Amino acid sequence: YRDSRAGETPNDRAYSPKVISDGVTYQVGAGIPWHSAEKIDKAQLEEAIQQLPEEFQSAARAWKYANSDMLFRVRISRHEAGKEATSALLGGEWLIFDGHDVKMTGWTIDIDSDGYLHLTGGMHNQPNPENYLPGSWEMMGLKRNGEGAPSAMYWVSKRPRDITEFEFVGQKDNPRNMPTDGMNYMNFVRDKDDSTFLYGRITAQEIQSWGMFKYDAPGRAWHPVGGDAREVVADAREATGEKLFVERTGKSWQPKPFVPEETVFAWAWQPHFYNYIRGWGARFDPTNRLHVRLLLHGLGEDNRMLDSTVYAWSDDLGKTFHRADGSEVSLPLTINPSPKHNADVRHHASALRWNLWVSLLREAGYDVTEPDPLEF
Repeated sequence: YRDSRAGETPNDRAYSPKVISDGVTYQVGAGIPWHSAEKIDKAQLEEAIQQLPEEFQSAARAWKYANSDMLFRVRISRHEAGKEATSALLGGEWLIFDGHDVKMTGWTIDIDSDGYLHLTGGMHNQPNPENYLPGSWEMMGLKRNGEGAPSAMYWVSKRPRDITEFEFVGQKDNPRNMPTDGMNYMNFVRDKDDSTFLYGRITAQEIQSWGMFKYDAPGRAWHPVGGDAREVVADAREATGEKLFVERTGKSWQPKPFVPEETVFAWAWQPHFYNYIRGWGARFDPTNRLHVRLLLHGLGEDNRMLDSTVYAWSDDLGKTFHRADGSEVSLPLTINPSPKHNADVRHHASALRWNLWVSLLREAGYDVTEPDPLEF
């Protein structure tokens, strides 16, 4: 897993708060997943409140988290060999949030081919204005509710390789925003030519799923890599002839209208919205082939619930994907009995090929441990 940057548990792979580029390390907080925000005390909170316009100071002091001992802000640092490390606070001292929900302390940083830094975090699926200090969103020109409210907490540096100033681009109508209505467990991955991808948990057809997006650096825009989840069910129905699938709350499958924000990379129908497994990863190998291996919970053959792994690779930066046996697979990937979309490693000889390849490498004396996922 490219996102296995610290620790050995699935939750330690949820975010990637450190990136190395041209020998320079950029990181958020300690550079460790779940430890990428800086805790502050009450004195620091009061100092920050005094920097807000007077119209927000009373509301900030009356904020329901004002007496919390779990208040944080984000510090970005730059480390280069032979030079003194530098750091800056995202948004200034007043961009403060409550961290009782640990997802708020999950942050991810990366750098694109033009040198601009991308930073996202501080949200659990969708941004929640109640978690942020009154006045902080307003200082960024954001509305807390209704039209103009953000769909993602997402910033891009104003200048290449500069950590001192970031521009907020997470407004729903901002063409530079992620093309999804919310996200969690966000990770970036780059190929050897610095093509940038973003992936993480999104929701499609009211089921938590996995989204992937490719960045167009010249156009400064993200484009979804995926498809319509309804096609998985339609293909499975055609192949099995079944009244797919197990009923949810006494009702059969009732698809919701497709919207572009629900273009999904991997999705499996199940009679519950929550996808129980978080650990997954995307990675480029030395030939610049993109490999994706992830875990899904859903309905398999004969309507049996299962937890399984899908695997696929792409040689054209996500335009087409193939299973381990070379056969082309359509997006979204699934473990449902959908022939066009099924990429379950239990089929298509995926697991056999992987185990054989690893055994041959070991027999030949190669070290098959994972290389440093930060280096390319």
